Amino acid sequence: MKSSLNRSSAILLVLNITHQLCLSYSNVGALQTQLTPRHQSVKENRFMARNRLVKAGLFLSDVTKDDFSDLDIVRTDNRPIITEINSEKEYEEYISQNTDSRLTVVKFYASWCKSCAKFGVRYKKLAKEHGDCFDPTGAITKEGNMRFAQVEFGDNLKLCRSLGIKRLPYVYIYRGDEGLLCDFACGPKKFPVLIDKVNEYLGMSQEEIDFFRVFNEGNNLSKEIAPILQVTKKEEKKEEKTNSMIKHLLSVFE
Repeated sequence: MKSSLNRSSAILLVLNITHQLCLSYSNVGALQTQLTPRHQSVKENRFMARNRLVKAGLFLSDVTKDDFSDLDIVRTDNRPIITEINSEKEYEEYISQNTDSRLTVVKFYASWCKSCAKFGVRYKKLAKEHGDCFDPTGAITKEGNMRFAQVEFGDNLKLCRSLGIKRLPYVYIYRGDEGLLCDFACGPKKFPVLIDKVNEYLGMSQEEIDFFRVFNEGNNLSKEIAPILQVTKKEEKKEEKTNSMIKHLLSVFE
């Protein structure tokens, strides 16, 4: 065990030295064409650095992953699972697959949109914090309490138009059988709004979610009805004006 630890420590030490030598090698390499007798020491240092790199390479060529088995190395290359949706059918299937009452967040973006790119960086961090993650081998390393997906606007115009998306980036939030909880335009500066919504929904009970969904549907319905009511009021005013004119004409002829 002790010899294995010593070898592992030695390997890590060589890796660190190699990294430093690479930096010094690249720095002094720029002076190769400008060497004078006064810079002879720089040339010698470059020569020594190259020899050390060769020796380090020969040493590391005999290294296997078993040499690191006794070291407590924490993997930091876990990646969040963000499902890319490319059609209406895929979108419907993805939403319908949410049977475990987890929150589902779908981001709508465009590849040419700078705000979407900025939003995407924070969206990825949020997915890594709350969503499922996998390692480079494809193995699931963490099961989160949320699901994340994204839809590219240009490749899914029909889907985006059917959902009424006119501004980007845009977010839809679903949960289990409750369906859509809310949707809103969310630029990079409004990303804290998305975080607040996520934390709010995660802390809600089933009854609270049901109430909020009904309340949200009522708000959406009122928004749809409002323009109709405005038209109706205009027609009523127009009718009242017409009736008053008729009454006035009748009074004149009388």
